[in-house]
Amino acid sequence: MSTGGSPDATAPNAATAQARVLADELARGGVRHVVVCPGSRSAALAIAVHEDPRLTVHVHPDERSAAYVALGVGRATGVPAAVVVTSGTAVANLHPAAVEADAAGVPLLLLTADRPPELRDTGANQTIAQRDLLGPGLRWAHELGVAEDRPDAVRTWRAVFARAVAAARGALGAAPGPVHLNVPTREPTVPVGDDGRTSAAAFTTPLDGRPASAPWTTVRTVPRDASAGPVDELAVRFAAVERGLIVVGDDVGGPGVSAAAVDAVSRATGWPVLAEGQVPARHGERALRAGSWLAADARFAAAHRPDLVLRLGRPTVQASWRALVAVGEQLLVDAHGGWHDPWRGLGEVIVADPGALLTAVAERLATRAGSDWWGSWAAADAAAASAVADVVAAGPDLTGAAVAHEVLAAVPAGASLVVGASLPVRDVDLAPAVRPDVRMLANRGAAGIDGTVSTALGTAVATDLPTWALLGDHTLLHDTNGLLLQPGSPEPSVTLVCVDNGGGRVFDGLPPGRHAPALTRLFTAPHGRDLAAVGRSHGLEVAVASDRPTLAAALAARAGDGRGTSLVVARVDPAADAESRARTAAAVAAAVAAA
Repeated sequence: MSTGGSPDATAPNAATAQARVLADELARGGVRHVVVCPGSRSAALAIAVHEDPRLTVHVHPDERSAAYVALGVGRATGVPAAVVVTSGTAVANLHPAAVEADAAGVPLLLLTADRPPELRDTGANQTIAQRDLLGPGLRWAHELGVAEDRPDAVRTWRAVFARAVAAARGALGAAPGPVHLNVPTREPTVPVGDDGRTSAAAFTTPLDGRPASAPWTTVRTVPRDASAGPVDELAVRFAAVERGLIVVGDDVGGPGVSAAAVDAVSRATGWPVLAEGQVPARHGERALRAGSWLAADARFAAAHRPDLVLRLGRPTVQASWRALVAVGEQLLVDAHGGWHDPWRGLGEVIVADPGALLTAVAERLATRAGSDWWGSWAAADAAAASAVADVVAAGPDLTGAAVAHEVLAAVPAGASLVVGASLPVRDVDLAPAVRPDVRMLANRGAAGIDGTVSTALGTAVATDLPTWALLGDHTLLHDTNGLLLQPGSPEPSVTLVCVDNGGGRVFDGLPPGRHAPALTRLFTAPHGRDLAAVGRSHGLEVAVASDRPTLAAALAARAGDGRGTSLVVARVDPAADAESRARTAAAVAAAVAAA
């Protein structure tokens, strides 16, 4: 085999030739991680990526979890990872990750082996209609022809594979996202002329690609600088508004607008920044520390309705934002023209790089001095943040807020923190802690609990940095198969912190739970599992905490650890947790009223 550049000039059969060209073109396009699920029909693809030294191969027996590992790689790096699976239901298991990748703008390559046309609709084993199975959210979908030794075969394959990588990366105009290549394959699927069941002629057409290890087709995106006209227009518009608010949700198709760019506009306009806990802007100097608490305070929100809302990203975490944000004029800046309008009040969309545009606008503005609007927000925020901290620190009992506080304090600088859906992402959002030295990630595209463990593992193998995850008990149980990953070297460093509160307690605060609190079986769905035993069954180092000092000690010990995956189970009494939330809301209201 080749040691890089191009594969060998020929191959023992057509399937092997096609697979070697695929592996080569993936590497040329910058792909570095491939997650392989065992299968026979996909053997040619699996062997080819395994033999290419530029690709790190991770092996996973569960296709659903494997796709989320690849999603974690793409989310952490902005570069797609590829998933290789066999035919049949294996393909259907990729769909949840494809949905999240579409909604969140995460690059992802889904490579599915298939039976050749002559075996379809014949009752052949493990054969389904899979070409169009992954839905309309794909950035691109293509089915290759069955590999044949034709003069134009190699250039055709390379053109398709280069386009697939470019489409997944968002280089063709749309946001990054999932791409599906369906690959019908005839036997032999192993690199021999005769596998004992089927024989095939050698593939003789040269497999060479472009010189200097370049992709077959190179896509260049030329940045569009913010032109003077629109920048000046926005500067004049912003200068005329005192009661403005900058609202930052989860970004689609990127790491999120930088805290520096948001801070610059906030300083120039005097507008406060209301940002979700998992986005970079939330940890900037000008961001409100208790913004979601203020939005939920009906009296404060009624007195602080903004005239203009500058929106960045897509808010998904706190329902309380709607009453504050949806009443004023809304202006959305989005790099890909996303139509993020759940409140149906969006007045204008500007398609531009948010960071570049905001930085340019801030440079045109004179800093607003002595703003009563900013002062009222800042005073209320300081009072609310202090009230939250006092309630959280009041005792040794574990609550969801206390767990989030301890995790945010313990996670090492430079690490990644993957935050699970449901209550954990809300607890992080409500915590006044600031961690600009930690990269926070969350699957907020479709906001499901699917694949969170696998996303954390994918983040860890992609970055080779310590990765922590804060997740609920249902979220852990939903993806325990993620722990079956066999990563490439080196072994990742992953710390899973699980809030064990007996089930889906997010429903306690939603209409189904409030309407029928006795029907916990339908909504909370208590799991009755010993999560520590679940962790030990996967060979994890496990710690269990029922109070804050024990939790703090367990997290501190893990912060200094090296490689491997560990689980910290934080046992939270749901009744005490609910009481703490109510007490915090009352304390915030009193503090804000007195500010």
